[in-house]
Amino acid sequence: AELGATWTNGRPFAPRLHQKRFVERALYTGGFVNSHGVGAGKTLSAIMLSGALRQRGLARKPLFAVPSKVLE
Repeated sequence: AELGATWTNGRPFAPRLHQKRFVERALYTGGFVNSHGVGAGKTLSAIMLSGALRQRGLARKPLFAVPSKVLE
C-alpha cells in the first residue's frame, strides 16, 4: 500500500516526507526509534506505522502507551 494521501476526519491528508521515510524504514528493518522533534508528527507517524503493520498482518491490535502527564 502506498503511503500517499489519505482521508482524516473528512479532510485530505498527505504525510510529510520524514513521516513516510520513518514508516518505510521501520517496516524494512523491523525496528525503529521515533525521535523527531516537538511538533514533527511523531504520534501520526506511529499511527501510520500501526496501520501499515495491520495491513500486512504483522500486528492485530497495536497498543499506544502514553504517560499520564502527557494527557493533562
